[in-house]
Amino acid sequence: VDGDCKFASVAAFGSPAELRAASSGDMDWVIVSLKSYSLPAVPDLLTPLVGPSTRILAIMNGLGIEETLAQTFPADKIFGGMAFTCNNRVDGVVKHLRYGALLVGHNGDEATELAEVEKLFEHSNVRLSTAPCLLESRWEKLCWNVPFNGLACAMGGITTDKIVGDADLRALALEMMREVVETGKMDLAANSLEGTGALGQPLIDRMFSLTDSMGPYRPSTMIDLVEGSPMEVEYIFSNPLQRAKELGGPCAHVESVVQMIRAQDRLRGLEGP
Repeated sequence: VDGDCKFASVAAFGSPAELRAASSGDMDWVIVSLKSYSLPAVPDLLTPLVGPSTRILAIMNGLGIEETLAQTFPADKIFGGMAFTCNNRVDGVVKHLRYGALLVGHNGDEATELAEVEKLFEHSNVRLSTAPCLLESRWEKLCWNVPFNGLACAMGGITTDKIVGDADLRALALEMMREVVETGKMDLAANSLEGTGALGQPLIDRMFSLTDSMGPYRPSTMIDLVEGSPMEVEYIFSNPLQRAKELGGPCAHVESVVQMIRAQDRLRGLEGP
């Protein structure tokens, strides 16, 4: 998308302990970009690097990421990032296929903290925007992830063009997206959050428009399925479904697809640790 980028050498470390030994103190920022099923390993990974003023940015998919991190680290130092981009990795090469925006919110929705994120990325080429309501933005990203990652996996590993190009699958994706949007709105209300009004029909229309132009894109969870790797079932699918049930929200279509994903997970022996 933005041209080729090659690095002859990188400042990489084999462990947090090595990075800590090479640094002069606590990290200012730690960016976490793990698969969500690896969250149980985060306390051991981050503790050597984190001090009282360290901020943690989790660029990860799913619902409940920040709450899990806040069990170990200060809640007011945690940020959530949503990457709206199409990337695949092939033979050690990251292929940036389309889009590239990064949306970041603060766990407490503090404007002063969002300003710190802007400072972090101000000299980069990342197309950053900040979210005044992190929970709303999490549901905004789930609006795409739940139906398209979900159906790609439930159907055994198909690309997004197959979903939007098939009348029945497209209709099912639409119903799932409507359920996600409605649950997100209910979740905001339950937490006394106004949001920005992003969760609505224009978002649904935009998600379908973007997907229509993606071509044969392979969503990340579908890649995990076909390559025999663990899938991010809990945070991307189970947690939103559970929240819908807690709130009494519509979830019949989402629940059916999540059941199929869980079955794929079990039948292929892919359950995460």
